Amino acid sequence: MGNLSFRQKKGRNDLSISKTSSCGLTEFWNQKRQDFNDIYFNNNNFPPADASDFRVTTILDEGSFGSVALTTHKKTGTVHATKVIAKKKIVKGRNVHRMLNEKRILESINFPFVIRLEYFYQDNSFIYFVMPFVCGGNIHTHMKRHGPMDEGKARFYFSEVLLAVEYLHKLNLVHRDIKPENVLIDVNGHAQLADFGFCKHVKGRTFTFCGTAEYLAPEIILRRGYGKAVDYWSIGVLLYEMLANRSPFVDRDTGKLFRNIVTGSYSCPLGFSGDVINLLRNILKVDVTRRYGNLANGIRDIKKHRWFDDQDWCSAFDRRVTPPYVPVISDTLDTRNFDEQHGRLFYDASKDMFGDIFKDF
Repeated sequence: MGNLSFRQKKGRNDLSISKTSSCGLTEFWNQKRQDFNDIYFNNNNFPPADASDFRVTTILDEGSFGSVALTTHKKTGTVHATKVIAKKKIVKGRNVHRMLNEKRILESINFPFVIRLEYFYQDNSFIYFVMPFVCGGNIHTHMKRHGPMDEGKARFYFSEVLLAVEYLHKLNLVHRDIKPENVLIDVNGHAQLADFGFCKHVKGRTFTFCGTAEYLAPEIILRRGYGKAVDYWSIGVLLYEMLANRSPFVDRDTGKLFRNIVTGSYSCPLGFSGDVINLLRNILKVDVTRRYGNLANGIRDIKKHRWFDDQDWCSAFDRRVTPPYVPVISDTLDTRNFDEQHGRLFYDASKDMFGDIFKDF
């Protein structure tokens, strides 16, 4: 069956952050950075465990690159969402390094508003990223069922995603794929940023063309080299979409879509308040040197914007703000907040065809 690995990090399941730390003390961020570096740069592996501990219950999502399955740990009864990716596809797409990077990042991060890796294992055919089952579905499915959000509701999710981005950027991580599908809603109604397949540790600039078309920042499309500012652009698109239930730059023609993005061509619906329009205008700046989040004050320009005049950021950081929506579930295996899927289960080949290609996992 290959090798399984598991790590129970100190304080991993404690989502409470003290009020002092949540107000952004340097000591808190330094400790978070040190915790990340200790694992990420030392390439620490999880202690071994047994792959037979898991039972696949159903398929939650199907994608071109892999699937997400609902799985149960046989011994503990805990329920997980497991990202399953075929080794054949990884090798064919020359994505071995990318998948190893995703694993290293997921096992190194620890923050209330980002998903975490609980187990990892592989067999002859697949690799498996085992994460908590976030039962509320994602923002995309939520809007498909409930329609656009009012500004109060959008502000709640935007603020928690912004805190996730702040954490990642403190670690010099750029997510590069922030979109409604990758913002999950947990059992208590709080947001968690997921899918770190394009995430990268970047101190200066990088040039890889990657992400999802409608959420790409202009500098990615223009291949000029980019850094953390691309995530601020993406959360601006996310905010617009939560309010309008559509992307500001949507177009079926990719060429026209990209022209709209690189020229900043969009308009806000009449229902948008003046404050949120002003915030969007400052985040969705084509000129990266003028984009909120990337100026001298950094993320504070967004946090202190007048759209957040009533926002208590310490309470938000500590998850003490009452969520505007709490998912309805009947038990830990309830998948009603996910679109129905009919994917196949996963069958391990009897022979390993990949040799040492995945030995570093």
